[in-house]
Amino acid sequence: MSKMLLLHGYLTEEVYMRQPQDFVHPSFAHHICRLRKALYGLKQAPRAWFHGFSGFLLSHGFTQRNSSSTVSSFISTLSHTFAMKDLGEIHYFLGIQTLHTSKGMFLSQQKYISDLLRHFHLHTVKLVCAPLPSRTTLSLTDGELLADGTEYCSMIFTGYYF
Repeated sequence: MSKMLLLHGYLTEEVYMRQPQDFVHPSFAHHICRLRKALYGLKQAPRAWFHGFSGFLLSHGFTQRNSSSTVSSFISTLSHTFAMKDLGEIHYFLGIQTLHTSKGMFLSQQKYISDLLRHFHLHTVKLVCAPLPSRTTLSLTDGELLADGTEYCSMIFTGYYF
């Protein structure tokens, strides 16, 4: 999905952010920003773009069809409003591999998971069925605190993406 496409969606919920570090106004240094439109990387961006794009299609009389003869006309209409590039048949999109068969389309996230494991240097760890004994009671005081929890947070939130 193009970064530009994700910038066209209006947000339907209130989203706030800190001022970008290089754009902090001295008179308003402690203020925060309310976003009106989606930013690339924002969790709500794909949905905001989808609603904007769907509205565009409906306003131009589009309805759902299963006809390949109208696809070329559809692409032509889109290219008048949006910068587009035909990348051919989809094989990998947003962490999902696709395989086209005569029976339909097979979707898999195996590559995404493998890439995540490599990114976090976990692709060579020994697998275990249950890392803790059954009925283990955990508490906030068990174990040592991480010196820097950034990588742990990144690992956890990356898993939330899908």
